[in-house]
Amino acid sequence: MLRALALTLVPSLATAQEPGPLNLFITDLDKVEGTRALTGAYAACLLGAGNAEATVALFTTAGWARSDDTEMGVTELTLPGSDTFYVALYDNGAVCSVTSTATDTATARLELNGLLLVARAEATPVTGVPCPTKQINTGTTIAVTQASQDPVCDDPTNSDTRFTFSN
Repeated sequence: MLRALALTLVPSLATAQEPGPLNLFITDLDKVEGTRALTGAYAACLLGAGNAEATVALFTTAGWARSDDTEMGVTELTLPGSDTFYVALYDNGAVCSVTSTATDTATARLELNGLLLVARAEATPVTGVPCPTKQINTGTTIAVTQASQDPVCDDPTNSDTRFTFSN
């Protein structure tokens, strides 16, 4: 079901990178333990490609709860049974922020790099930014930082991975 939904929502991703492997990762969106839901959330952000409703559909189909703050322009998605993962969509989905209060930045970067490798997404470093940032072949930039209002680049206890789409 999730695989079919992802393919129908984001057909343009097929030309930029391989959607098939990403579809395999989103099947883990409902896994509370370890980093499986985190990696699934990364895949869902990429498959959503900056389209808020397409991204939300991937998460809610997997059982995540949706909460909209229309005044702030934010959609938040939470994984039932987990108090360590949440996703926030800003600017109508142009930014997809995946936060884990239980995954350090080094592990988050490792998981992200593995996902990008499997998805065959060509990633190049972005220069002139304070924290390690990558740009993939779709024009999307991805930065992993500490999960806080004023993030720092590295943290041994938590992480925030921010996908910014150039729609």
